Amino acid sequence: MKTDAGRSGSGATAALVRVLLVVLLLALSSGAYANTSERAAAVGLRLLEETVEGGVTRFVLETADGDRIDVRNDRVADLSEQQTAIVDVISTITGNLRTLDVERLTVTFIGGFAEIALIPSRFVYEGVNLLPHVPAGLRFQFDEVLEYDFRVRVGDYFIRLRGQYIGEEQFVGRILRAVQDPIAFLDSLRPEIVADRLNELDELTAALLETVEILVTDIQELSAENRRLADALEEQREEQRELRNELLAGQEAELSILRAGLLAVANQSFFGRLRAIDNDIVAAVVDEKRSNPEATLDEIRSAVSDRGISASRSEVEAVLAVYFGVVE
Repeated sequence: MKTDAGRSGSGATAALVRVLLVVLLLALSSGAYANTSERAAAVGLRLLEETVEGGVTRFVLETADGDRIDVRNDRVADLSEQQTAIVDVISTITGNLRTLDVERLTVTFIGGFAEIALIPSRFVYEGVNLLPHVPAGLRFQFDEVLEYDFRVRVGDYFIRLRGQYIGEEQFVGRILRAVQDPIAFLDSLRPEIVADRLNELDELTAALLETVEILVTDIQELSAENRRLADALEEQREEQRELRNELLAGQEAELSILRAGLLAVANQSFFGRLRAIDNDIVAAVVDEKRSNPEATLDEIRSAVSDRGISASRSEVEAVLAVYFGVVE
């Protein structure tokens, strides 16, 4: 299966999927299609086989290009209008992948949730053969949006890739980065999301503060020009101060939550389980570092211990990294 489909913008594929589903459901919802065969034909698919075994109904569908799709329903029933539309959308997306050829495509419905297993026979991107790195194939889930969740094998590493599918270039590019430099890719997964969110919040806070300062300045200039409005302007200044305090308090609360999340990420266990750091440890480490900026990690840990607070080395490292950008 090949096409010239290029790179999609963020969220474009998710929006396209929703539009396609709406169009297909409108086409199928007239009630004129009584069974799976008729519903499949309405979207350009042909039912080749239908069997029931162990309470599961299995359908073999064929696209207009002759590609087969193995569809399984977790009940003894025909495919619904929505399920048929989902199969067609999935078939359209996978059929448009230019970096790979599909050897086998399986769609399993569990209620309204769809699991997709794609086994490629060819998978090449930027001259790199990615097929040996996905021995179990590619796994997707569809529940309003299309998401992927599978493991990439690189030597002795099995790297789990998860995320929303927003376009072939972005999707395959992540796989290539994991294959070419697994260590750097694994490192990038940990703090990147939280750090980016903190940067966005810092920029938003600065912009909001600048806006508030501009408003306050404008009010002061109007007050100088017309004293008759002094009382009204004073009320407005108070409202702006309250707004500023509320914004600062809200941003500080969100930043505190994100810092706690980043601390948990930095302090995660060997097996990837997030571990929160006690507030007393955070406060003590921050206080010691501010009191003695030249203190080493071990000196700070010792000082914290003298306060009667037990903190592991990894916890102290995490606090210093998040609050002071210190990495030892």
